[in-house]
Amino acid sequence: MSEIFTRCLKCYRCRDVCPVCNCKVCSLEKPYYEEDPFAEPDPLMLHAIRMGHMAFSCINCGQCEDVCPMEIPLSKIFQKVQLKYREETGYISGVTEDKPMMYSGEKEEIVE
Repeated sequence: MSEIFTRCLKCYRCRDVCPVCNCKVCSLEKPYYEEDPFAEPDPLMLHAIRMGHMAFSCINCGQCEDVCPMEIPLSKIFQKVQLKYREETGYISGVTEDKPMMYSGEKEEIVE
């Protein structure tokens, strides 16, 4: 899996196009995630944060894959996580009315 994510340029197009990702302040823009601008980007951190934040909200629209210049199969990866979680808990992203069991309650306010 890491060989797929190491292709990532950290352009943030996947985050910017996502119709579900709409926090007031993106976790990825917090000061403690800033990287040395001269160092090679760490895409695993970016995608781990997005996975933890979005995997249970993703509606599999595929827009993230459409805009990815490196052709990373993001919606397919998110769907695999969701299917495994559905198998374990019965939760269906975008359908189940309750929040997923893994929801921490610490998610930022959503922009209306």
